[in-house]
Amino acid sequence: MENIRSLLVAIAIATAPLSYLQSQQFWNWTDPVPLSDSISDNANAFLYLDYYSESLFMFWERSEDSLSTAILMDNILDGEAAEILFSAPSIHYRHPRIINAHYYPYSDTLFYLLFETDQNGNIDIHYSSYLMDGTFTEPLPFADTPDDDTQLSTGRAGFFDGIASMINAAAWISNGKLYARSLVYDGGWFFNDAVVIDSGNCSNPVVASGDSYFNSILYQKEEPGGSHLYQTYYTGNNWSIPGLFYDSTDSRNPTRASYYTNPCWSTCIDSNWKVMIESYDTYQLYNISGPEPYSPAVLGFVIGVKSWFPEVIVAIVHPDNGVDEIFMTEWWSAPDFYNFSNSGTMNRNPRFFHGESYGSNTWCWYDYLLWESYRNGHWQIWSSKLIQCMGGTEETSGAVKDLSVYPNPFSARTTISFTMEQASYISIKVYDRKGIYTGMLVSRHFDSGCHQLDWFAEGLAAGLYILKMECSGEIRTARLVKTQ
Repeated sequence: MENIRSLLVAIAIATAPLSYLQSQQFWNWTDPVPLSDSISDNANAFLYLDYYSESLFMFWERSEDSLSTAILMDNILDGEAAEILFSAPSIHYRHPRIINAHYYPYSDTLFYLLFETDQNGNIDIHYSSYLMDGTFTEPLPFADTPDDDTQLSTGRAGFFDGIASMINAAAWISNGKLYARSLVYDGGWFFNDAVVIDSGNCSNPVVASGDSYFNSILYQKEEPGGSHLYQTYYTGNNWSIPGLFYDSTDSRNPTRASYYTNPCWSTCIDSNWKVMIESYDTYQLYNISGPEPYSPAVLGFVIGVKSWFPEVIVAIVHPDNGVDEIFMTEWWSAPDFYNFSNSGTMNRNPRFFHGESYGSNTWCWYDYLLWESYRNGHWQIWSSKLIQCMGGTEETSGAVKDLSVYPNPFSARTTISFTMEQASYISIKVYDRKGIYTGMLVSRHFDSGCHQLDWFAEGLAAGLYILKMECSGEIRTARLVKTQ
């Protein structure tokens, strides 16, 4: 219980510029809408934002019978019909995933499409290059061991893909062995040879792309006494010897948050399965449990700078009134879940993805939640999205320095401190966790020098708040947590 309570109140303060924060509900999810038909079975959707063509591609598998499965692609922003990429009678093309060609424009390839297929009898992984002219190359083998090659995972370097330290890699499972391949440069860009990272009882790999610490594969391994989590790092030329990540309890279905890659998984405590997340060796449990392991999806909170605390939204499948619904935490770092889909029908496979810019402002964008909902006797892909924003002004502009809030978290009163480099007019507004304006703290002229303002918030509910300071065209923000 103490861990859960700390989940609400232990968010560390962080400040950073913000392009704008209007009175509309910036962190509120839109009403769910379908992204596929309901006259066939649609599954395993994967969203990929291509900056160069300004397209948001959805790749997924569609089955009209049990003998074959096709892979489709649709730019969900252009309103045009989807394109069938791979389809053949009595052959399954499934589980599409993308590896970003972040070295563009030094190659004519924008990204690689990887997928699983049984066209040669057993299940292999093939890949095809998406070229600048909008066409795909003929598929080539990516993994074709004598055993089935499945559970494909790729590093999803999206929003921060320009960072050179990131890896673009894929991992998969074959006969319980964990394999991986990465993009390497050798007079051109190529996939290196497949390597065996762990030789037995492995499953559910998740590839992370981030800074050098998070270039890794997190995976599940069956051992005496239960299933435990292991991790291997990419050291620049090869993968490290796998190390134990978590073995305190039986743990399954690892994943990582988008953006800041916090690990999240399902763990069994007192015969109940719970959702756990880790940040800098601190473990937090959420207020939900069930008889079966969860497969969580996690979205990171990007406003400001990264704090030590896992500021994320988590989505899972959880039963309600006899059907599986999509349950989600209401806001970043909230410990409780609510019925998000609330559809009255079966739902499965929630996943988060980075989306297009919000309007003309490149510092605000949409993040998507995709899942599958059983409609009209078939599985249909559904979606909802919200807006996130981060810095759109230069921190070096110098109008305001050293913005801080203490105490934070606070119960009734907290003090905002800042330094003015020169005399200027300042306004400070407060927004709730959904981006809804709650009030003006101050709006007046300040002299140069150090200043402190007290914020009395006795009448506001406990939760996360955003403080927005505007001064001489510069916008600064701070996150605040009010306790009861």
